[in-house]
Amino acid sequence: MAEYSGIPASEIPTALEAFDRFFPIPNGWLTTPGHTDIHMLKLVPWVFQGIGVHQRRIQYNLVDNLSALQPSAQYTVPDLSKRIRCTVDFLL
Repeated sequence: MAEYSGIPASEIPTALEAFDRFFPIPNGWLTTPGHTDIHMLKLVPWVFQGIGVHQRRIQYNLVDNLSALQPSAQYTVPDLSKRIRCTVDFLL
């Protein structure tokens, strides 16, 4: 996160804590919906989730083959693909 945001790594916890202070969410910001390995921030639109998925595809060199992931949950790859498609559809 430090590399992408420009925030020093030692300050990332403080920066994330700001979300909790300004936008308190019962049971925290992270959720894992359904039968998937996806952990996501609540209230983040799919369009932005798709941007995050694509960024991680680049980061982990999965651009050509998202299915190279070996998740423990069967719906993880299709869920990630749906988020990318949502972003592409939005941009078209």
